[in-house]
Amino acid sequence: MVVYSCAMSLSILNGLTDLLWPPRCVACSARLAPTPGGPTELSFCDSCAPHVIYSQSPKCPKCDIPYSGEGDDHLCGQCISDPPPFTWSRAAMLYGGPAVDALTRFKYGLNPALARSLALMMLPVLEDTELDAIVPVPLHPKRLKERGFNQSALLARVLASRLRLPYHPTVLKRIKDTVAQAGLSRTARLANLKGAFLVPRPRAIRDKRLLLVDDVVTTTATIREASATLCRAGAATVSVCAVARAVKTN
Repeated sequence: MVVYSCAMSLSILNGLTDLLWPPRCVACSARLAPTPGGPTELSFCDSCAPHVIYSQSPKCPKCDIPYSGEGDDHLCGQCISDPPPFTWSRAAMLYGGPAVDALTRFKYGLNPALARSLALMMLPVLEDTELDAIVPVPLHPKRLKERGFNQSALLARVLASRLRLPYHPTVLKRIKDTVAQAGLSRTARLANLKGAFLVPRPRAIRDKRLLLVDDVVTTTATIREASATLCRAGAATVSVCAVARAVKTN
């Protein structure tokens, strides 16, 4: 009887929540229909959902760059010739269409509340992983002041809560105010990020299997430099998870 009453109360609470704060599409903000029997997680609407491309094989098992056509996963040329310091990188979606709209709303539309929904989309690619702690890709203090929040930190906090792992938002710091990465070549991005990160308290991550969280992986320049910094500071391994992976070659 108690279990039944609790279930009824939860169902009523979920219904009131959906009524007062109706769920909306993360990409276009269209109102979504409530899900019977439980709280509605923000997701894509019926118009946007068919255009979302989720990460799938064939792809590089190291950097997650997708390949066209069919076949098995295999290392890309870049990861063979210049192996990255991270163990693997995974993303929930490919960066295009509704994924771009959702991340644009999240980062530049001042919608930090979207972090929860976007982070939940990342959970499936983290199944069967062994991790000790979660670290976000940091923003430089100047950029953080301008934006008001670090999108990667918000995603990492949700993941840490869901995975029941320690969340370390300050063990990796950005000490170099780099120019915007957009529009730069891979070589220019790598040079731009050289020496950009610092681990002020190495003891906090020593021998830990870390998950580095970012919003979008484009050329892997940022996650390479951040991962290398964490590894030099004593991390056992660094793996990477993002909301989206750019389709461009890395």
